[in-house]
Amino acid sequence: RESPLDLADILPHAASDRGGYVRTLVRLTEHYEALVMCWLPGQQSPVHDHGGSACAVKVIQGLASESR
Repeated sequence: RESPLDLADILPHAASDRGGYVRTLVRLTEHYEALVMCWLPGQQSPVHDHGGSACAVKVIQGLASESR
């Protein structure tokens, strides 16, 4: 919530594909990786884990839901 990112910041990295959601790597360091993820309405990502790493998400536009 407190991240200053907005649509203008991520737009150069945003992409969509009718075949499935798109993940674009923006930055990779030894401490974190930053991705821009885009889903079209009705798309979803498969069930997965993050290998013990922490994860944070900020929705810039639209709605996102998580099913556990």
